[in-house]
Amino acid sequence: MITNLETAPIVLDNNYLCPYCGANLSILGEKETDVEHVIGRRFLPKGFLDGEWNFIIRACKKCNGEKAKLEGGISVISLIDQAPAANVELRNELKRKLGKKDAITGKFRGANHPETNKPIALSGIKENIEFSFSNFKVSVALSGPPQAMKSELLLSTYHIQGFYYLIANIESNDASLTKASSEKCLFLPSNLVVPLFSLKKTDWGNVSAQELISRTSSWETCFRLVTGKGFFKCIMRRDPSKSKSPIFWALEWNNNLRIIGMIREQGQPDMVEQNLPSAKFINIDSSTRICEEIPLPEHDDTLFLI
Repeated sequence: MITNLETAPIVLDNNYLCPYCGANLSILGEKETDVEHVIGRRFLPKGFLDGEWNFIIRACKKCNGEKAKLEGGISVISLIDQAPAANVELRNELKRKLGKKDAITGKFRGANHPETNKPIALSGIKENIEFSFSNFKVSVALSGPPQAMKSELLLSTYHIQGFYYLIANIESNDASLTKASSEKCLFLPSNLVVPLFSLKKTDWGNVSAQELISRTSSWETCFRLVTGKGFFKCIMRRDPSKSKSPIFWALEWNNNLRIIGMIREQGQPDMVEQNLPSAKFINIDSSTRICEEIPLPEHDDTLFLI
């Protein structure tokens, strides 16, 4: 098992393959590769990764750039829900990341949405729902914070690929004991990373996700990470009874957003995923329903414990 018992980052500056696409970095050359922080330096609030664990490797410029774009926007989106209850430090950090309109040019300077490339500060959701009640028609205007589900799932794939690269190529926490710099280097193709749930903190008690967590709780932990002052967490578990076990994984970003999934073949769910209970929905009318969110009491939250 690899766990961040030490706070110093693991640095691997001669890895053979890009951890995300598998490109041979020795063929690409230095001009087409970048130093890659698996947990982006700007993904967490400013300063939260100072003196904390991270995994620093080389990646191709294409993957590094795509991942950085995702992290810039999702960093803000995952912090927005915390704003009302956050301390002054986090509220100021969110304000800084959101940015403001330039008084001279009129252009908004701040983080952009990873899918629309528009300022996140201007990307909130607005929707009108109309339904009938007796002889009356009712129209309700709904608004909410920006959403980026597709980008969240893609970023979670990058993170899991990065951490899998670590546990597949490095012995314990010693970067000198590695096969990553040789042709024996292993990487995880993105199509084997299967995100299943994306949950805001208000829905960490989601019954389907909680059942999957319960079913895999006895599996062997092969990777556990808590870093960035607790604002980044990851756990990976495998079934020790199977020689070719799927891997359960979970990520938590900025104490708000959790992505949960499996490493396995696409379209081939493991037995542990079968017959999970369905989420509850609230019917607004005959054509509209919303999913009921279920908070998770802190004393019941054991996901990232060993």
